[in-house]
Amino acid sequence: MLADELLQVEPEFRSGAWWLDARMPRERCVVTHAHADHIGRHAMVLATPETCDFLKHRLFGEGEDGSETGDVAVSQTVALPFGQAYRDGDETIELFSAGHVLGSAMVRITTPRGRLLYTGDFRLKGDALTVPPAEVVETDVLLAECTFGLPRYRFEPRAVVVERLCDLIAASFAEGKQPVCLCYSLGKAQEVAAHLCKNGFAVTMHGAAYAITQLYEAHGVKIGDYRAYEAGKVEGTVLIVPPHVRNSRMITNLANAEIFVITGWAMDTGCKYRHKAQHALAISDHADFDELVEFVQRTRAKEILLTHGFARDFCRTLRGMGLNARLARPPAQGVLFDD
Repeated sequence: MLADELLQVEPEFRSGAWWLDARMPRERCVVTHAHADHIGRHAMVLATPETCDFLKHRLFGEGEDGSETGDVAVSQTVALPFGQAYRDGDETIELFSAGHVLGSAMVRITTPRGRLLYTGDFRLKGDALTVPPAEVVETDVLLAECTFGLPRYRFEPRAVVVERLCDLIAASFAEGKQPVCLCYSLGKAQEVAAHLCKNGFAVTMHGAAYAITQLYEAHGVKIGDYRAYEAGKVEGTVLIVPPHVRNSRMITNLANAEIFVITGWAMDTGCKYRHKAQHALAISDHADFDELVEFVQRTRAKEILLTHGFARDFCRTLRGMGLNARLARPPAQGVLFDD
């Protein structure tokens, strides 16, 4: 099969000389975006200019959850903008917008044998304020993440959820409470802040989110009225913090804090209880089920390999549609997967 010629799983993904979002140290790796679960200590990294800047910040700074990432080091970065090609022997690497966070990219590697498209994390809808929409391109072999690969994960239009969030926050202020939004520091924090600012709210950010937001602004993405957190100076603003800060003194010392967790997993009934939140709203930077199906069809891939999330279930869905889909990695020992 062509997929076996273009992609190696050992257990991380590799195409030719290039690893894809590897966590283990590698000689050369394409990094689709700067979330901590997609980066590692590599000798050479190829990524978009935005991701390269985020990586430089995170080499000596914090992860999107606010944790230290000082163990991540990169010797050399190659910044490849969208619309350009990097040629390496008989391979050509192109990056296309993934619509996930600023700088996130899908990777297409073209060889004499065929084309491989790796999605990384992506979102298809083009209604985000802080990231360009995903670009769908054709391929022979598709390696796709399917985080929300179950039919129950169908998100409401973003405008509807944002309106609900703004109404709840306005009510929170009216009741004398302090609204706190739990958002990862890279991507979600900036998107939520941009919507809140657009609707007239001022925003205070945890330091990790604030530093990333300044990089967004440096790349031309305007957020609005936001400031860095200072103890005792959050009144009248919406406080945005990473989820791990929920039980810290920053939050527990606030009088009348009202907690909003912002995540695609808000579709699960237990989400707000896990985060000790009063509200859970489904704003995600990942594709929902319908977007996943649409994306796969539009790539016209002859072979489809699935990874992450509900890969087994989504594989069954695609096979039921007559598509040539399989798991990128075999099921865990003891797990049955019907063909």
